[in-house]
Amino acid sequence: MFDFLKEKEIKKYSIELLKKHYIVDEENKVVTIKLQYDNATDLLDDSIGETVSLNDEIFNKMISLIEKIPNEYSCHFKFVLNDFNGYDVKELTDLFEDYFASHYIATQRNLKFKKISSLLLLLSGLLFLILAISSLSFKWFNNENLRTIINETLDIVAWVFIWEAATIFYIDSFALKAKQKMIKRRIKSISIVSSNENDIATLKNEQLFDEESKDLINIIKETKK
Repeated sequence: MFDFLKEKEIKKYSIELLKKHYIVDEENKVVTIKLQYDNATDLLDDSIGETVSLNDEIFNKMISLIEKIPNEYSCHFKFVLNDFNGYDVKELTDLFEDYFASHYIATQRNLKFKKISSLLLLLSGLLFLILAISSLSFKWFNNENLRTIINETLDIVAWVFIWEAATIFYIDSFALKAKQKMIKRRIKSISIVSSNENDIATLKNEQLFDEESKDLINIIKETKK
């Protein structure tokens, strides 16, 4: 009872703290986070590839801010730019869409890699386990002490491989999936606004995730054929 009341007070206090820094819509459970930049180029990275892309630091900052917001709230990110440096709003929103699409693809590839790695580790662990059992059953060595040491060593190695496989398959993969779902659920929209708020473009959640994810899933399926 007291823990529940304490939790309620903490949540209420956290909302009051949020209101000091951000616009909080308690009815719709949305926090508007304003990020001010002097130049559009501050959002971009031209050090990799032939064209510019969204800077990783921008994405990481968004994730860091999301993690500070109560779980039941989604976030509207409002990027205010004093100078567009010759870029139009459409170009900048396309860069955001491209970045989120790339992040989705990278996550899917990572998940696939973890599944393959966990399977290989599991098979290796089972192989060592079979060798451990065989070393005793078929009495590979006449020296009983040596046979016991070999058996225990193989047994330990086997279970290390099996536990590592389980960790990668369940824990690591779950963490990746959970993060992807968290990003999708918590980012309501992204706006790009000029300092005088004349040039405004908004990317909604479904533009960043739902439709993009469906298209990417179809693309991935097609490449496997």
